[in-house]
Amino acid sequence: METEGWERAKGVICPRCGQETLRIIDGLCPRCVQAKEAVETETMEKKATVRYFRRALNHGEVTLGQARDGELRRS
Repeated sequence: METEGWERAKGVICPRCGQETLRIIDGLCPRCVQAKEAVETETMEKKATVRYFRRALNHGEVTLGQARDGELRRS
C-alpha cells in the first residue's frame, strides 16, 4: 500500500483520550463512551440511594445515625 493510501485509512482521534479509533459514538470512542456511561450509572445510583434514605428518614423508618451508616430497619 502506498503512503497516501495508508494515510487515508487511518481513523479519527478521540477528543477525550486521544487514541485513534475507527468508530465514534456521540463524539467519543467506544471505550470512552463506556467509561462515561459507567460514571453516569454510578451517579444515578448514588442519587437514588440518597432519595431512598431521605424518604425513609422523613417517614421515621430510619434514624439519622442509621441513614449515615447506610442501615435500614426491616419492618
